[in-house]
Formats: sequence, structure tokens, C-alpha cells
Amino acid sequence: MVNFHAREQLADSVNHLLLVGFYLINIGFVCLALRYGDKPTEIVGAIEFLSTKIGLVIVLLGVMHFFNMRMLMRFRESSLFGSLAPEVATA
Repeated sequence: MVNFHAREQLADSVNHLLLVGFYLINIGFVCLALRYGDKPTEIVGAIEFLSTKIGLVIVLLGVMHFFNMRMLMRFRESSLFGSLAPEVATA
């Protein structure tokens, strides 16, 4: 897990960027994926069609999650992370 060393504002900013990225990619992927594939004509086909689309989104989310975790670890090891000033505690 990435530790932001009590830099709450930085952690919140990174979290917000990750959430926006997840939303944009998933909405775009779902919109594109709905167009492709054979349209089901019976209930079994509809369930299989839907499960395939949901499965693709879940796999995409998993890949994105591992990619983001790797990038956060690289960011933590970089000199840029160490050069950021720590937050000043307000009383």
C-alpha cells in the first residue's frame, strides 16, 4: 500500500484523479461495448450477453487497478514524491 506520510491533501487529490479516470474509462468502455455483439432473442441469450459485457468491465477494472497501484508505487519511489513539502498541521 502506498503511504503518503500524512499528506492528506495529496492523497485526496490522487484519489480524486483515480476516481475520475475510472468513471471516464468505464463509461466510455460500456458505451462502446453495448454496440458490439449479437443481440439476444431469448432470456438465456440475454443473460449470457449481459454477463459477457459485465465480465469485460470487471476485467478492465482489475487491469486498471493493478496498473494504478504500480504507478503509485513508482511515484512513491521517485524523487518527486520526496521533494513535496509535508502538510503543515493546523491547530
